[in-house]
Amino acid sequence: MPEKMRGKRDLLRKELAAFGFMQLQKSVWAYPYKLPEEFIDLWKNAGILSYCVIIEAKSVVFGYNASWLLFILFKM
Repeated sequence: MPEKMRGKRDLLRKELAAFGFMQLQKSVWAYPYKLPEEFIDLWKNAGILSYCVIIEAKSVVFGYNASWLLFILFKM
């Protein structure tokens, strides 16, 4: 998201964190459930959806040494 949209970017970060998303990297967020349609509608109405990439996965495979990540992030 461009710097000129910093306010919207900051709002997006706050919303993601408040809803239970976990930040994996500076601009990568993860959520262990299906993304609510309300989020997509909100982002579309705010004009930021075109800057987002949404990936929905059925499973995530971690190597033996990285499997702790999901447990720590989502207490699964």
